[in-house]
Order: sequence, then structure tokens, then C-alpha cells
Amino acid sequence: MKCSKCGKKIPKTDEENPLCEDCKKELEESKAEVIETSEETKEEIKEEVEKVEEAVEEKKEEVEETAEEVKEEVEEKVEEVKEAAEEVKEEVKEAVEEKKEEVKEKAKKAKKEAKEEYEEAVKEVKEEVQKESKSGAGIVVLIILVIVALLIGAICYEFKQNGSLFSFGRAGNTVGNIMNYGYAVEGGGQLFYSAPDEFMDNTCIYSANMDGSNSKVIYSKDATIISLNYYNGRIYFIEDVVIDSAEDSSQSVENRICSIKPDGSDYQIVNDREFFSYSSAFYIENGNLYYIGTDLNVYKIKLSNNERSLVLENGTGFVGVANGIVYYNTYIALDKDGNVAGTGNEVTALINNDSEDDPQYTTQVQTMAYNIKTKETYPVVPNEACYSVTPVGDTVYYSNTEGKIYKINPTKGTDKELVYDTEAYYMNIKGDLIYFLEVSPEGKMQVCSVKTDGSDYKTVTSLESSQGTQFINVIGDWVFYTDSTQESLQMVLADRYARENKVVVYDLSIQGYIEHMLGINNATETKNEDGTISMDATIENTTAKVENTVE
Repeated sequence: MKCSKCGKKIPKTDEENPLCEDCKKELEESKAEVIETSEETKEEIKEEVEKVEEAVEEKKEEVEETAEEVKEEVEEKVEEVKEAAEEVKEEVKEAVEEKKEEVKEKAKKAKKEAKEEYEEAVKEVKEEVQKESKSGAGIVVLIILVIVALLIGAICYEFKQNGSLFSFGRAGNTVGNIMNYGYAVEGGGQLFYSAPDEFMDNTCIYSANMDGSNSKVIYSKDATIISLNYYNGRIYFIEDVVIDSAEDSSQSVENRICSIKPDGSDYQIVNDREFFSYSSAFYIENGNLYYIGTDLNVYKIKLSNNERSLVLENGTGFVGVANGIVYYNTYIALDKDGNVAGTGNEVTALINNDSEDDPQYTTQVQTMAYNIKTKETYPVVPNEACYSVTPVGDTVYYSNTEGKIYKINPTKGTDKELVYDTEAYYMNIKGDLIYFLEVSPEGKMQVCSVKTDGSDYKTVTSLESSQGTQFINVIGDWVFYTDSTQESLQMVLADRYARENKVVVYDLSIQGYIEHMLGINNATETKNEDGTISMDATIENTTAKVENTVE
């Protein structure tokens, strides 16, 4: 039999793993060493544990002291928070009470107006019933007309409360877009915009998807088309036609408001010859179309029945309408102390009777606001002209003569507040973002945005044109504007969140346009060192050279 460890022969035994005497001795010595080492390790561990326990006791005392200090600080903070919460609670309570009174007053007025319209509808129903009662169907007609009257009353009340009927929007376009000539509008999930045709022979209204795709012409006319509005399933617009044969220069422009269906059909003239010939804007709000008449006063057309009425006898020809407020410019006369001595028509009389040697009055432009319902008139900013006037709720945003952007709440008599110090052009607002054109420090024209609180300034897009764009319209998630180079004139949709995404929806080739206008064939162009273009071409079989065709 052999040792299980070294293999040496050993006497026979019943053990499973037998060992020789030498291996047994070696094993016993190893066990003794392990036991001795274990005992030493136990002592070392015991000493380390004692040290740790001492450190824990020390840290425990420090933690208890720190916890007591933190507890005191927390209790103090809790008391401060409780006091602040009580103050905020009182402020919120007061604000809620104020809003309750405002809401009650508005609801009372709306209810009264709805009731008046309902009673008028019922009166009409009664008259119809009297006419129909002679026939055998009188009772049936009575029931039907009563139901109609009730529906009219409900619709009137809904209209007064919410400013809209079912899915119809309150306004035909935003005031910012209309003040930027209204070249584009959103309606029925589509984008509609005005642009020339391929060779600028006519102006067209195009329809497209909201991302600019699938663009197509739905209406074309040899006229200027601006101020697009979308209301109740129709597109309204100004059609400005030049009449070459007019003997009187005042009749050389035929300015009229027209409408079509979204597919371009059913062309209708809404207002012809009663609309000021050089007006570039009208507004649709709550079923009424507001426009400037030939006498430069503000009128409205009720679109449901084409009823026309005078809104404001301001005689200025300048108008913006939003949230039931008419904004317009007028002249004011100031005395030597800066006090307003006269407005509107009074200014002419004061200036005509003023002394030439010792003038007592000076004149300047002031922007006014007129509440259509209350008939109240007040200045937006005392003794100041405002540009790009854009109301957002009760706050009016505008730019001054230097292009700086301000805001003010004219109904509360608060002071104006500077929003952003720049030289802004074509200001437009959507949501909490103000869009405008400005010149960068490098002299580049660019469309920029800033929040209505003056923060988060961004460059939306830089333009190729050194002259900038002709307008800024904001549609959906896009900023719509014009841009041009020496080669082309474009209308562009740029992502309004400054993500450098652009879609060109209209592109006019300058060379193609010149060739079309002059009947040019086989045209070739050469760029000169000074940036101008020379063009060699055949015009009606005659060789010609056109210099400086594009600046």
C-alpha cells in the first residue's frame, strides 16, 4: 500500500487516504502553525475592532452634536417657510378676488349681449310664425323656428363667452402677420401664401402642406395680393389692381377685398370701391371684417349678412385691430410745457392759428387705442408713436423710432418697459417669442428671436440679401420671409426654433426673368470684378450686350 501524498510504501490500513509517518508528522506541524497563526490573527482583529469601536464612539458624539445643530436650523427654516407661505397665500387670495370680479363683470356683459341677440332672434321667429300660422303647417313651423331660436341663443352665448363658433377661429390671421403684409396664413391644416408666378407676370395664391411640400397655384391674377386671412373655410385677401387707362390718378389703383374657397373656386368681391385704395391691411375678428374706408375712417362688415357700419371716425388711414381694440396713429399738438393741447382735427386749427413769430404748439404722432365695446380712447404710450404694434393679452409690444423693443400695459397706466435693446424691423410675435430683422455686428442681415421677457436671444437664420427681407410672417413652426442673391429671388420657410432647417417655396431665376421680359435667346452672363453682371444675348435676332443687369 502506498502513501496518498508521497507514494512511499506503507503497511496495509483501512484509512481512505493513508499517510506515511513522515507525511503525518509534516501534516501535524502544518496544523500547529495554522492554529498559532489563527490565534495571532484573532488578537490583531480584536485590537482593530476595539480601535474601530473607539472611533465610532467619537464620531457618534460628533454626529449627535451636528444633528442637534441641523435640527435647530431646520426648525428656523420651517418657520421662515411658514411665514412666506402665509404671505403668498394672502397675495394669491387678493389676486383671485380681483380676477373673480373681472370675470363676473365680463360674464355679466356677455350674458346681457347674448340675451339681447336671443331676444332679437325670438322676435324674428314670432314674426315668421305669424306669417306661417295661416297655413296648415303653422304648428310645425312654430316648433322648428322655436328650436332654431334656441340654437341661435346657445350659439350667441357660446360666441360671447369664447369668441368663436365651434371650430372657427376668432381671427383670420395674427395681427403680427397682417402688419407684415399678410403674405401667408394657416387654415384647415394647410399653408396658403402669396407669391409671383414663374416670370412675375401674375401674383398667385399657393396652397401647400404645413411643411412647405406639395405646393400648387390655386388662384392667379395680374395684381398685387396681400393681407391673407382664413376664416370660416374661406381665404380673404386684398387684390390691388393697377388701372392703366384711368384718367384720374386717384382712380389708378382698384383696391378691393376678395375671397375664395381653399381650392381657388367661388371667387367673390367682398368690398369694392368702398375700401381705401392704398391700404395694405384688413382684419377679421369674431365674424367681423375691419377695414379702412375711402374717408380714412374705420369700418366693419358683418360677414354673416354683409352689413356695414362705422366703427371709428379717426380719419388717419392707419389701423390695426386685435382683441376688440383698434390701434391707430394720430397727430397731437403739444404746448410749450409738453401738455397735450389738441388731437386729431383739433391739431390743424391750432397750428393754422398759431403765431409764426412765437409758435405756441408743436406737433407729433401718437399711437392711440380705441375699445370697440366701451368706446374708450386712450394713448398706448403718452406722446409717442409706436411701430409694429402687437398686442398679447393686455400687454402691447412695439418698437420705437430707434427700433428698440418695448412693452406696456396701457389700460393699467404702467410705465413702458424695455424688452430688448436693438434696431428691430418687421417685428412679429408668436407665443412667447418675438421675431425681428436686424443687422449683425458683421453687417449681415439676419432674422432673430428673443423671448417676450427679453431672454434667450437667438439667430433664426442669416440672409443672403444685403437689403434684408420684405416681411416676416410666422406660420406654424416656420418663419416665412424673402431672400435674394444676384441669381435668384426666393421665398423661404425657416424653422422658427433656430434649427437651421429651411424650405424654399418660391425661387425666381433673375436671368430667366430678364430673358422672359426682353424676349432674349441664347443668353450668357459674365460676372464682372465689381460684382455686376454683363449679359450677351440675341434679342429678336439682334446681338446685344446688357451691362449691370443686377446690382
